[in-house]
Amino acid sequence: MNKLAQLRSRGYYIDQLRDLYDAYESGGLPDAERHIIGSALLYFVLSTDIIPDFNFPFGYIDDAIAVRIVLERLESMRRPS
Repeated sequence: MNKLAQLRSRGYYIDQLRDLYDAYESGGLPDAERHIIGSALLYFVLSTDIIPDFNFPFGYIDDAIAVRIVLERLESMRRPS
């Protein structure tokens, strides 16, 4: 929750994270999707990632990129073959 407080818990990026968390928590997703979403959520809460979060606001760029990658991956998984 410290990260959300630091980001003031609003904005497009935070909305995406909340949506991912809600989907993950719902339990109604296939395992593959839950694993992908879980990896993005875990990456967000870890402070020791590619760009350390104490370099605010730059430390959150990699988190935003990870969320974007996950959303694109989910979209491609859900697209009919």
